[in-house]
Amino acid sequence: MPLDSNTSRPVPPADTGNALLDLIADGLLKATQLERRIDPFIRPAFDATLRDPIARLVTWLINLRREDEGLALAEGREDPDERIWLQSIIDTFTAQMKGLWRPGGFERGGNQSRTRKRMYWELSRLRHDMNQVPHYEPTGDETFD
Repeated sequence: MPLDSNTSRPVPPADTGNALLDLIADGLLKATQLERRIDPFIRPAFDATLRDPIARLVTWLINLRREDEGLALAEGREDPDERIWLQSIIDTFTAQMKGLWRPGGFERGGNQSRTRKRMYWELSRLRHDMNQVPHYEPTGDETFD
């Protein structure tokens, strides 16, 4: 079957411009693929014995480094260079997509809009469950993964 812009392809090798980083990225990809094969056999024992203690340890370590910024619950702030980093991510992702598909072969990458829509719907449902007026009523045509 000939490959066109919408045909699934195998994962291409890393192309970072640095041979060492390419080797590390390809090695980590292979390790992830191996882990997926053995996960069904080790996951139940891991979850039963180690998942919660590791989660508590990691949360504790993260909180050690965290400073009180005076933010309210669920309040955030924009980092000073956040827009620059965001544009860098967009540019890198665009270059990757253009390298993998011919022009017109892709519309977008990822599922950001679906995630935002689902999160908004879930929060609205939570507000509704708390006897508050929801801001968004599901129409029934939503598609969630």
